[in-house]
Amino acid sequence: MVIKMNKKNGFTLIELLAVIVILGIIMLIAIPNVISTLDKNKKDTMLKDAQRMVSAAEYKMTNPSVEEPNANKIIVIALKDLPTASLKESPYGVNYSQTKSFVAVTKDQEGTRFRIKYYAHLMACTDDDCTTNSRDNRGINLTEVDNLDTASRFDLVIDGDTMLRDLITNQHQLKGMVHKDEQTVIVNQK
Repeated sequence: MVIKMNKKNGFTLIELLAVIVILGIIMLIAIPNVISTLDKNKKDTMLKDAQRMVSAAEYKMTNPSVEEPNANKIIVIALKDLPTASLKESPYGVNYSQTKSFVAVTKDQEGTRFRIKYYAHLMACTDDDCTTNSRDNRGINLTEVDNLDTASRFDLVIDGDTMLRDLITNQHQLKGMVHKDEQTVIVNQK
């Protein structure tokens, strides 16, 4: 008499638990890296948008009807007055403030030569006046365009709590940030 044993195909409970533990460890490692990469990409997009805003200001400054900065003037051009129709929505899903975002243009003397400097201030808020506090608000406080492409550039993108919301109207603070305390601020219109 031959007794036939049933051969079972499948996994044991121990094998299934081992697979679940291994997948859990992989998830613990992978998810923070994916989230970090996505956040870095959003910050990089916002930095590129600030550079595009400065490029539009450089183009606008070639127009003879636009007042040029001199040793006594800082020219401020709001985002709404720049030829940047594509700069509406930030990578964080909220709109850029058309009235609080701007480019400041100064003229500095370096030895016997003069150099035009551009500073970007870009704000993305849930409302155009940036009065509503929201975790979705992000921005780049006034910074020289050369800083938008440095190794520490990702630190320039900040959350809504530390954004300077009224910098375009706070001329004293604006002058201090571009180190031009004695100049007049001219808010340029179209």
